[in-house]
Amino acid sequence: MKSADSGPCWAAKSRRDLLLRTLINSGYTFISISEVGRSDKGKCRTSLSAHKAYGLGNTIVLFMKSKNIICLLFISLVLASSVGCLAKDPEGAPTANPAVPKENLPEGFKLLAALPEMDSSVNMTNYITEFYGAEDIGPANTSVGIYKWKTMDGSYDIRDAKITLIQLSDEEHARAAISNFKSQETYQKQLTKNLPIFGIVTVNGHETLEIRDIQGDNSIRYLYLWNTGSIAALVEGNQDRNQSLELASATGL
Repeated sequence: MKSADSGPCWAAKSRRDLLLRTLINSGYTFISISEVGRSDKGKCRTSLSAHKAYGLGNTIVLFMKSKNIICLLFISLVLASSVGCLAKDPEGAPTANPAVPKENLPEGFKLLAALPEMDSSVNMTNYITEFYGAEDIGPANTSVGIYKWKTMDGSYDIRDAKITLIQLSDEEHARAAISNFKSQETYQKQLTKNLPIFGIVTVNGHETLEIRDIQGDNSIRYLYLWNTGSIAALVEGNQDRNQSLELASATGL
């Protein structure tokens, strides 16, 4: 005569032990298992509960029969692997898009668009191509505000002003992005000609690079480039230095 632990129930215990090892290897803790027994129909049954530590909030409670324990083992593997992927975000990756100013803008400026907030289909990488270069900047979350400003006659200039804010993983990568922007070939050529295109100003208490960007008609557009911690900021103003500085200050950075 076979004992109560022989035959199908012995197989259920073996499979249960395999599931237990799988859960432990996947980082589950506080695992509790009831005895393997038989239902009134003679089928083996096991009750198991487990959850992960570190506040991940995943709990597994299983009531298993011999015939479906392998299926539940597979499900547990899928759950464990998916939770692991969610828990292990790339170390130091930026977490959110910084906010561009939309209200309380300097006099004469109005917001046309805030991206990607107003259009999530936009490829934001296209807005920061000048920030890529010899130095690696890592992953980046980008926000762009596009603005118009009033001219002396009260109409709005056909040209845009722009604020670009880039959230990098840390300050080192933010400085790398700024270095790449400054190292653009156009600027380097102008510097070799001793053109005074770079200067230093203060924006919101931060030392900021002022770029006197020479336009096709030889007018100067004022740009301001700096970083606050892991955020790199670029403000592309207009031909009015004071207005451009006011727009830079509106970032709050």
